[in-house]
Amino acid sequence: MRGRPIRAWVIASSRKDMEPPRREGATVDTHEHRLPHTPGAATIARSLAEEEFGPYLSGERAEDLRLMVSELVTNAVKHAPPEPDGTIVLHLERNSSVVRVIVRDGGTHVDPNLAGFDSPSDGHYGLFFVDTHADRWGFSIDGDKGFWFEMDM
Repeated sequence: MRGRPIRAWVIASSRKDMEPPRREGATVDTHEHRLPHTPGAATIARSLAEEEFGPYLSGERAEDLRLMVSELVTNAVKHAPPEPDGTIVLHLERNSSVVRVIVRDGGTHVDPNLAGFDSPSDGHYGLFFVDTHADRWGFSIDGDKGFWFEMDM
């Protein structure tokens, strides 16, 4: 890869690894939504994430959240098959200090060389925006392919 190193954490052992670490006494609110594998899924996902997390993020951070959710959902629709039930999964989680978004689809692999981490110079932002605005992010390719990001509150 060219450019600066990416900050992604690649997880390839089990879906439970896509879950954030749990601290003693940390309350976690979790919601999972099944979205249609259609271009309209990004609009639905943005609304769900904004409704869930908007009150906990500043205006600029809330806008970053909407854009990152759009990016991951759009990528799932454009570049991967749906889950066996014909949907993609939007998993939203919040504890006292972090919000986390996971988008799963029916794909089985990720080619980091085609993901577009370097820059938006070709007009395709790829994961560049997620890499520069999420506090942490990564993906899993253990049979349940998913991309996730976290934002500190």
